[in-house]
Amino acid sequence: RRSHSSRPPRASAAESARRAPTLLAQGEPRGGPMAAAANEQLEVARRALASGRQAEALREASEAREKFRQAADARGAADAFSTIIAARSAKGELQEVLAAVAEELRSCRSSDDKVGETVLLRAAAGAHLAAGQPADALRVALEARAAASELPGGEVGLQIQAMQAVANAHMANGQVREALDVAREAIELSRRAQDKQGLAEALHLSAVIRLSTGASIELVVYDDSNAGSTGGPEADAARAALKDAYEALSLFVELRQREKEASVLNDIAEARISLGYVTEGVSAAKQALSIFRELGQRRGRQVAFDTIVHAYTASFQAPRALEVAKEELSLARSGGEQALELAVLRAMTDIYGLMGRAQDALSTAAEAAAVSKELKNEEAVELLAVANLQRNAGRPANAQEAAEQAIAAARRTGDRASEDQAKRFLSDLHVERGNAQAAPNRAEALEALAELSAAVEGRQADAFKAALARLEALSGFTEEDVQEVLLPALERDRQSATSFLRLVGFDASGGPQSIAKELFRGELYLGFRATGLSYGPRFRLCRPNRITRPGAQTYEACAVLQVWDEQEDWIDKLCFHPGIIDSMQHTGTALTM
Repeated sequence: RRSHSSRPPRASAAESARRAPTLLAQGEPRGGPMAAAANEQLEVARRALASGRQAEALREASEAREKFRQAADARGAADAFSTIIAARSAKGELQEVLAAVAEELRSCRSSDDKVGETVLLRAAAGAHLAAGQPADALRVALEARAAASELPGGEVGLQIQAMQAVANAHMANGQVREALDVAREAIELSRRAQDKQGLAEALHLSAVIRLSTGASIELVVYDDSNAGSTGGPEADAARAALKDAYEALSLFVELRQREKEASVLNDIAEARISLGYVTEGVSAAKQALSIFRELGQRRGRQVAFDTIVHAYTASFQAPRALEVAKEELSLARSGGEQALELAVLRAMTDIYGLMGRAQDALSTAAEAAAVSKELKNEEAVELLAVANLQRNAGRPANAQEAAEQAIAAARRTGDRASEDQAKRFLSDLHVERGNAQAAPNRAEALEALAELSAAVEGRQADAFKAALARLEALSGFTEEDVQEVLLPALERDRQSATSFLRLVGFDASGGPQSIAKELFRGELYLGFRATGLSYGPRFRLCRPNRITRPGAQTYEACAVLQVWDEQEDWIDKLCFHPGIIDSMQHTGTALTM
């Protein structure tokens, strides 16, 4: 579940590749009444796919493909098959899709159909991306580009689409610079060929890539009168993205392609918001949302809605975000769009949480759980959200009931990831209530503690780190468990233990007492984990120590707060490292250890 409490990090290259301009061919209508009817039906299929109606898209595209075949239109049949691939990929039939593509490719190559081969290779690259196979996607996309290069000059559009496939694959492999280079080549080729469609697509792709280059373009200006004061390479990337996006927008408007117009408007909104122009950014996102509503394009509506909500919540305007969410919820319900209703309810749960309206957040999360059950879509995720809210409201019995329901729902649907999350939550809850023996992960946690102890005794650094990571993923143990299992292993050979602890990242230079307490820097953060707080490596910065003065019966405590030498660029620009701010509070817990 994504929190709306702050502007999220810029999408990863792989995520940006998935939201980049569609690779479905837009091709020019071809001759003959049968081909014309097939083209109309193919457009219906594409609109259905864009609205999340995969079954309808599959049916319409299959019928269109048959009509293209009857009209002896090989290019049209290949385009229709490309849409079929996209629809089946969206349904999760990835392996079946790849097998079907391989068979169809053999047919194209045996008949020396370079056009069909290019279209299919481009579609296959998209299927590999959907299957989480970026390296294969790049290999196939490069084959598509090679096949397109052998086409006659009249097929510039296909060459540009193949280049877009290569750029998308580069993005998914984290090769942003290479992706941008290919996009710029596509722009130059489109300009030379005076191909407005290709130019608009290439410019849009370039804008998406440029936006993805900023790993975290934070919203740092909330007053539009001061907008433009942001700097650095991320801001430069956003401004360059705007330049490409505005040119693409004008072309899509001229070509009367409303869906693409809305998509570019949303990218303009993100770039504007990143630069601090919140009002202008929200205005662009609202225009995009209006167009997507008009077109009945659910996925686009959700993306534009998310952009608006993030802009408002990140600029401390949660009430405005709630107004937009309520309007969208009403429209989703009146239109019978349950998938969109679920997405909006999730957002509203987070917004209510930001506003401190715990009861409203809880009731909204319960509504989301009911809708997800009807849709058979991530019911366990919603129930776990209810469990979290119940726990935060001080109702542990209700939280336990919701978590147990989440485990049952996850098992019914085979959702192993959600089951693991719910079991970890329930284990945390039992430990918190002083009933660790009832934790579902209790046995595994004790096994992991034994592995941790064995790793200390055997001086096995990798095994130590693996066991620690496993413990953090499981919960179901107490601080007493940690002490009971680990202290004997440390006491057997303190000198050797000191060297080992240095190896795994603990500073044990302060003597025997410091050895135990410095190791239990791990105990400190394992203790946080046991009560529901999990800190990543860059936020585990508190190194507690005990100092006992000669002859004293009591001890003093101190903590060293130490950041990593290597930091991400955005952290280097901050006045205070966020992990240091958190760790200042962790020292209070260290005093009681």
